[in-house]
Amino acid sequence: MRKRIQKKKLLLLLTSCNNFLCVYFLVWVLMQGQGFCALSFTQSNGVKSNHRSVRRSAFARKDSSNSVSVFESTQAIQTRTHTYDKCSSSDRFVQAYQKLGILYRPSILTPEEFHFIRTELFVNEKSKKIALSLKEESSLSIATNRLGAALPSNSRIVEALQNPKGSMYKFVNRMLNCNTRERDGDVKRMVLATNIPVEIRVYETEGAGMDWHKDDILYEPPQVEVVLTVENTSDCVTVWEVSSKNGKAERTALETEPNSAIFLRAGGALHSVSPLKHGRRIIIKFVYIQEGAVLLEEGKNHVHQFGKAATSSHRNNKKRQRQ
Repeated sequence: MRKRIQKKKLLLLLTSCNNFLCVYFLVWVLMQGQGFCALSFTQSNGVKSNHRSVRRSAFARKDSSNSVSVFESTQAIQTRTHTYDKCSSSDRFVQAYQKLGILYRPSILTPEEFHFIRTELFVNEKSKKIALSLKEESSLSIATNRLGAALPSNSRIVEALQNPKGSMYKFVNRMLNCNTRERDGDVKRMVLATNIPVEIRVYETEGAGMDWHKDDILYEPPQVEVVLTVENTSDCVTVWEVSSKNGKAERTALETEPNSAIFLRAGGALHSVSPLKHGRRIIIKFVYIQEGAVLLEEGKNHVHQFGKAATSSHRNNKKRQRQ
C-alpha cells in the first residue's frame, strides 16, 4: 500500500514538472516577440506619464554564433526576418500607431538583421568607431550639439531598409495597411523615401539633445519618420506627449534600447530628447512614404541636414581603416 502511494506521488511530481516546463517555454517564446510593458504613473502636475527603463539588448553584444559577414548581401539575410506580413486589427502595435500617431517597438529587427546594420556602421565591433566622417548639423535643426552624416544611396544599410522582404519594410507596411483591403484599392504601399537621405545621428557631446517639437510634414500625404537605435549607453530620455480621451496631456518617457524603433506620423506628437550628460547614443533616422507621395517645398530644406552624402559607398573606406 505504501509503495502504491509513493508511486502516485512520484507520477504527480513528474506531471507537475512537465507542465511547469511547458508553461515556462511558452512564456519565454511570448517574451521574445513582445518586449515589456511600460510602467504608468501620474506626475504631480496632473500629466500622466509612462516611463520605460532601458533594457539592454543581447544583440548589442558581440556574439560569434549570430555573426553575419560584413560582405554578406542583403538578399542572403532575407530568410532571417520577422514575419510581419500578417496582421490583425487587434494588434496592439497597429492600434497604438493608428490612434496616437507614434509607436515605440523594441526588438524591431532580427538578431541577424541588427548585426548586419552594426557591422556596416562600425569599422569593427571592438572599437565601435563609426565608418563615416561625422559633421555638425545645419542651423535649421532643432537639435543641439548633435553630430551626424548622410549614408550614401548605395549603402548596404539603405539597401536593407528598401528591401521588401526586410523586417522594417514589412512592419511599416503592416502598421499602415492593417485595416485595408487590396481588392478595394485601399492598400497604401509604403517605400523608403529617396529624396530624404538615411542619416546616422550621434549624441556624444555633453548637452546633445532636442527641444520639444513636431516633425515637419515633408510630403503629401505625410511621411512616417523612423528612429532606429543602434547603441545607447547615454542618459538621454526620449519623451513624447499625446492627448488622452479627457483632453489631458499624457507623456511617455523612455531610454531607447538597441534594436528598437520609434515610428512617428509627421505633424503628429510633440516629442523631445533630454540633454546628454554622459555616454553615447547612436540612431539611424529615415523616412517611409506612400508610393507616389509628393515632396513639398518645405521638405527640400531637410535634404542635406548634414551636408551631401558621399557619392560612393563607404565600404572601401571601411576596408582601408581595417588594414
